[in-house]
Amino acid sequence: MTSAMERALAGAVHEVSVVLVGELAEKHGFDADSAIANMGLDRFVTRRSMKGVKKTKKDSSEAKEKVMKPKIPLPYCGVRNKCNCLGLRLNHGMHTQCTQRPIKGARYCKTCQQQADRSATGKPTYGTIEDREKVGILEYVDPKGKKTVPYANVMKKLNITREAAEAEVKEFADLIGTDTIPEEHFNLRETKRGRPKKESSESDEKEPKKRGRPTKTKKVVASSVEGDLISALVNANDSDDTASVSSTGSRPRLSEEEKARRAQEKADKKAAREAAKAQKEAQKAAAKAEKETAKLLKAETQAKLKAEKEAAKAAAKAAAKAEKDAEKAKLKAEKDAEKAKLKAEKDAEKAKLKAEKDAEKTKLKAEKDAEKAKLKAEKDAEKAKLKAEKAAAKADKDAAKAEKDAAKAEKDTQETTKDDGNTETPTLAPLEVDNLELEEEEQAEIEAEEFTHEGVTYLRTSDNVLYDRTEHSPVGVWDPEEEKIMEIEEESEESESEESEEEESEEEESEEEDEV
Repeated sequence: MTSAMERALAGAVHEVSVVLVGELAEKHGFDADSAIANMGLDRFVTRRSMKGVKKTKKDSSEAKEKVMKPKIPLPYCGVRNKCNCLGLRLNHGMHTQCTQRPIKGARYCKTCQQQADRSATGKPTYGTIEDREKVGILEYVDPKGKKTVPYANVMKKLNITREAAEAEVKEFADLIGTDTIPEEHFNLRETKRGRPKKESSESDEKEPKKRGRPTKTKKVVASSVEGDLISALVNANDSDDTASVSSTGSRPRLSEEEKARRAQEKADKKAAREAAKAQKEAQKAAAKAEKETAKLLKAETQAKLKAEKEAAKAAAKAAAKAEKDAEKAKLKAEKDAEKAKLKAEKDAEKAKLKAEKDAEKTKLKAEKDAEKAKLKAEKDAEKAKLKAEKAAAKADKDAAKAEKDAAKAEKDTQETTKDDGNTETPTLAPLEVDNLELEEEEQAEIEAEEFTHEGVTYLRTSDNVLYDRTEHSPVGVWDPEEEKIMEIEEESEESESEESEEEESEEEESEEEDEV
């Protein structure tokens, strides 16, 4: 729509509104000018949206405060809520105070403020709480002419019980300002639909009705608007009447001015019809917008309730899940503790078995070491015994040698005496006896027992010295720990060789002495 068409339509709507106010003032007897001023028709301004102007975004810090709303509609109980918007909402015809919070620094909420900005009175569509407080609870009539409805009618329509309503009022006492509903709200008001019947008088019944359109009466309406449309309509009616009268006779020729005037009147009538039609469409659009607003509010309330229900459900689900997770964690902790306990017991049992095994090993090792020490001690004792026997044999040998030396010295003495006294030379029988005794001592018997190793039989003495079974010559020394035959130490061989050399030297000396 262009701006010219918009201005033309706005002007037509303004003209029709002024005409309607004038007719109502004449019929009901009030001042039309003051009514026009009160309705704002004298400052009628059309609003047009500006293209290319971006709406400013709301600050995220100005978040809406969450307002709890009752589940069922509640009536106005004669008390104002000082925290809420001062506008009125229809609320199923009960005209209750708006439950939204007002804009910061203003009297109304956003919706009611928009309604006040569009209204000629500067008030929301259904008035304010101040207007509601000036009259009785059920005597309020909104600017559209609707009278407030008792709560009993709403209860009947929505199937609300009195107990439920009273319980809801007690729960939302802070919202409506009281916890009781006035008794007059529970009085049901009977309403009849349709047009009221006309009261027919006797004169109307006697006078027969005429067919056709009734004759139009002239009406004079006072208006301060330039180019008064009412006077134009009256003049048009007059011209129609004169035209109808003159039509019975000869039809006079119309002048150009008359033709222009009639064309203008015709155009004005058409504009008035178009304006009335536009006003009707505007009223329809406003009613539809109001219905859509109520529908949106209802949908918003339902969505809010649904969101709260979903949030509660989600919270319950989250709580159940958290409880389930806690139970799982508890069971897992108990299971882990049981596993740790079993593992500790198993490790303790292993440590105990290992300690016992180590103790057994230590015990066996100690016994083995004791056995080795015992065997070594026995071996050392046997060696010491052999050494002592060898020392005794050597001592006996030394004694025999000493005796031999003594005999030799005695022999030398005897020879010396013989040379001096011509005595006889002694016999060697005693010496021979001594040599026989010495040989018998050297060839003393050694106790031995048979011992078999790897299929060979030896003779083993108590000190584990092995001798050949036939030749009786030493073969080696038996090691019982390693279970093998060890070689005879060289020192013993050297000592034997030394002893044999000493014996040979002694034999040579004895031979030399015999020769002498």
